[in-house]
Amino acid sequence: PFARWFIGPLDADALKATFEAVAARHTALRTRFVTEGQDRFTQWIEPTLPPDFFYVLPASSEQEALMLARAQLDLPMDVTRGVLRVRLIRTAPDRALMVMVIHHGSADGWSLGLLLREFVARLNARIQGQTLPTTSPPPQLVDAARWERAAIEEGRYTDAVAHWRDYLARPLLGLERTGGAMAAPHLRPVTVPS
Repeated sequence: PFARWFIGPLDADALKATFEAVAARHTALRTRFVTEGQDRFTQWIEPTLPPDFFYVLPASSEQEALMLARAQLDLPMDVTRGVLRVRLIRTAPDRALMVMVIHHGSADGWSLGLLLREFVARLNARIQGQTLPTTSPPPQLVDAARWERAAIEEGRYTDAVAHWRDYLARPLLGLERTGGAMAAPHLRPVTVPS
């Protein structure tokens, strides 16, 4: 989740269009998961974000805005509809709180930073009446899966897999099993004073 106050005139349509431009380059933001049977999901990458990923909420005060933001953060993500939810909570024409929630399966802390940097660059360009060049999208997770599948089918991992199977089959030296837990005999528990 990410939340940020905006002070000054903010065009909600420009904000939404900027998210759409970023999502056009990143399939993880356009992903949804469809249930197939019990406890089985299939990933679908949509051509665009769902229409309801973004909307504006009115608030009469900053306190109410924070309460609405907390409610958005506590709201479960319906991954069958999408993995991104953005709410712009307006307290005045020139003050708003943007709340963005991305499912943790689609963006971790590192990738969230990348997405936010691209979002800010594109929003700033849009506000200044400029356009950022639309470069080809960066490699996506699905690309990496294809490359890995090809490498497996071509046998490029055979030696590496054999090495790790052999290495991981060896006994762990200096450790003995006691009651289901692993314990090194030379290590003693440490008592931390309260």
